[in-house]
Amino acid sequence: MKTKLSPLQILIKKITFYLLSALFIFSFSDCKTSNSKKITTINNTVLDSLSAAFSLPNPGISYMVIKKGEIVLEKNMGYADIENKIKASSKTNYRLASISKPFTAVAIQKLIHQGKLTYETTISEIFPNFPEYGDNITIAHLLTHRSGIIEYNQFVVDKEQLSDEKVLEGLMSVNTINSQPNEIFAYRNSGYALLAQIIEKITSKEFEDFMNEELFLPAGMKNTSLYQEGKTIPNRAFGYTVEDEGSNKTDQGATTAVKGDGCIYSSLSDLYYWDQALYTDVIIPQSMLNDGLYGFDKNGKTDKKGYGYGWGINYHGDIKIVEHTGASYGFTNHYIRVPSLEISVVVFTNRYYPFYENLNFNNIAYTLLREYSDGVIDLVQ
Repeated sequence: MKTKLSPLQILIKKITFYLLSALFIFSFSDCKTSNSKKITTINNTVLDSLSAAFSLPNPGISYMVIKKGEIVLEKNMGYADIENKIKASSKTNYRLASISKPFTAVAIQKLIHQGKLTYETTISEIFPNFPEYGDNITIAHLLTHRSGIIEYNQFVVDKEQLSDEKVLEGLMSVNTINSQPNEIFAYRNSGYALLAQIIEKITSKEFEDFMNEELFLPAGMKNTSLYQEGKTIPNRAFGYTVEDEGSNKTDQGATTAVKGDGCIYSSLSDLYYWDQALYTDVIIPQSMLNDGLYGFDKNGKTDKKGYGYGWGINYHGDIKIVEHTGASYGFTNHYIRVPSLEISVVVFTNRYYPFYENLNFNNIAYTLLREYSDGVIDLVQ
């Protein structure tokens, strides 16, 4: 179903990128010498320009900045559900896409903390009938995308939705890998689908039940859930692709029901509780969480950019930035944490275009981060 845009709306959308680019460049050149108030003024102008892309009747955006435990910015625009004219709000549940991966990683660390796994446990130890290549692939390799296993797209059959169980079956039906374990970093969604299956095997519980009992509810996330066909998700955002002629509903695809890598639905309201729980020992000890907040290479932890246990690791000087993006059929999201400054930025959208066409989507969150760190961190590209 498409919502027709007026000629004026189409014109506004086409000039949005150029306006954003100019404002980002102006902001970058000015922030080095301006005070905090000036930075705020400039960047509010940048963010206000987003209204051309996200105001009604367009799909929505919800974004939030948390600083030292307080929500210092929270804004929602556009529709969560265009067909029923339901506006986006802080309680709107967006599909997190790959921002689900940090949750899966923490769930695995929870089992390690409970003594039910180790980082060196191999796939074959958990699934004895797994092909021989699983003998040398460990939990740590899966967490850090260094396993070498193949991606799950080849297991899709006739556009039928793939499940974590089918990913496991597919991986067990082949005896090939793309690279030797721990040889290189190669981002693999299939690794996180496999981690979800490992959680089910070790706990004898459904993945969602374990996540609810051990992560969501202890953190205070009462309205977070996982997608399942036919299941009602309260306050659900539906995904869209925005084209020149309007918004096309593109909510589900062949791989969007895989749980371990991307089908958690959550909101700004619940993500606040998750974010704050990560500063405590309520889910796992801080020391254990921090062990995974490093870029890993074949020799283990590094102080360089890279990928840790479910998180992308970035740096601005000596300041560590922990983040993950999430792009899936109809959704594009970004979550940033700066633990040393206690600043977090969350950006959720239920749209896929134009972020990889004519706009650097990450600059939205990076601009917010620059503003609310008083210009200390500048990752705007």
